[in-house]
Amino acid sequence: MKDGMKRLAMIAVLFFLSMFSALGDSVPPLPEDMLPIQDVQLPQGNKYPVYSGPGEEYHRAANGKASVSTNDWVQVFGSDKGWLLIRYGVNQGRTRFGYIQAPYETNGIRVDLGMLWEYGRGKTVKNTVLTDDPFESKAEVRAVRAGTEWRLLFSVDGWWYAETTAGEKLRGFIPSDALERIPVPYEKDADLVKAVSQLEATGIQFSVRGMDDQRLFFDLSQGGSLYYLDIFEFYPYDLREWYPENLSDADAEKYIEFYLKMAVQVEQGRAPEAHLQPNYHGELGKKNIEAVVSNLLSGLAGEFEQQGLGIVLDRLAAHDGDDAMNSMRARLASQILGKLDRTPVDPSQGCVWYDALTLARQDDLPPVDASVYEQDPLLCAASQALMDIYDQDYRGWRSQVDVDWGKSRCVVALKVFKTQKTGNSATLWANVSQACYVLYDGERAELVSGSWIPCRIEMKKGTDGAWTLKEIIQAEDGEEYAPSIRAFCNGDRKLAQRMMEEGYADTDGPFLQYLSFHGYDTAAIVE
Repeated sequence: MKDGMKRLAMIAVLFFLSMFSALGDSVPPLPEDMLPIQDVQLPQGNKYPVYSGPGEEYHRAANGKASVSTNDWVQVFGSDKGWLLIRYGVNQGRTRFGYIQAPYETNGIRVDLGMLWEYGRGKTVKNTVLTDDPFESKAEVRAVRAGTEWRLLFSVDGWWYAETTAGEKLRGFIPSDALERIPVPYEKDADLVKAVSQLEATGIQFSVRGMDDQRLFFDLSQGGSLYYLDIFEFYPYDLREWYPENLSDADAEKYIEFYLKMAVQVEQGRAPEAHLQPNYHGELGKKNIEAVVSNLLSGLAGEFEQQGLGIVLDRLAAHDGDDAMNSMRARLASQILGKLDRTPVDPSQGCVWYDALTLARQDDLPPVDASVYEQDPLLCAASQALMDIYDQDYRGWRSQVDVDWGKSRCVVALKVFKTQKTGNSATLWANVSQACYVLYDGERAELVSGSWIPCRIEMKKGTDGAWTLKEIIQAEDGEEYAPSIRAFCNGDRKLAQRMMEEGYADTDGPFLQYLSFHGYDTAAIVE
């Protein structure tokens, strides 16, 4: 009897698992151009009301009763105004797209759908229907008459995901062949018209892509986009309203140069007072002019760190004769540099400042030779080989972060715990310290990046007696790298313990030795 009950229980469990698997396998597929599904786990055992848009003011399907249970399959695509766009199964052959209020557990979701929507405008050219299930049942949610206007959000597989612009708030899918694009009606907003005119003045080629309740979106002909946030009164000398994204170098240069010219106009008192915001005392005095210029430079520096630095330095290198503009370019470059490294700069004279900054490039530091600070042939060869590897890693980083990379150099130091030589082979167990230093003014050296890692280093000796690197095995895993260290120590627990406990080798000494060898006898490493 007991055996029979066990068999029945097992059959019931297998039946449940098979049904669960079937449910999982029955989730209808999506087109390739659909928004990607996010890896979000909704809290189990909950039921949420579903609306067609991100808010309770939007239409709710199923006679106002549409809901989703998190015990069934639910796909999440991202958040919009604190609501999650989801897709779920209603019944066999019927799914639904809609929104639920984001549970606390999903507040950190990274995909902001509000930044992905096109916000274009369209009008139906024939009678059609709107559906919330375009890829399965295509069930009608609302009949749509020809001539109805819509805000276009997202195009996918022959459908437009769209929102009503008048009447009851509603989102859903409309066949693409039933819609035609119409101009975005930003002309009714005086501030938006001024913003478009100002963007035209930069010389950047663009088209107006769309408009939501607060933003006007632009696509740029050379690539990239930007949007204007219409929550302030239009103020030409304020960059808080503008948000550029992925501008090409050509457009970024036009953008930067346009606002730097504005900064020059303000500083020289050539900006109309009506364009300047008053200071805290309600006056348009010198302090206010300084604040406007500072805001312009801070805005540009914040939006164009690496890209803008390269652009303004190239323009300074051209020595185009515009002293006021070159000084402003230098001020922007120095502000960006202040964020990227600690090079002291005086941008009062633009090209003079640039020439002083780049003078060091004409007398670059020579390559680091480990033989300067490491006399043992084996250790010298190992240090040099590792230094060449790490120097390549740092080179790409230096070109992005430290403009004076001709004065930056990489050194490597080994704290060797054991050396084993067999014929023409040698194995070193060592903690490898790698560090990148920058030398300023021939006097001050600064450590800008460094790390250390336990390694086993395999070396081989050639017929000329020179050692070369055969292989390096780096610690990779575990608390304090313990498992991999023990592995490459071949079970020698004492050796592994020493490598984990005794830390890094000194790199300051080798770098100072190198500097002294090349004539920088008074250089010191500063914090």
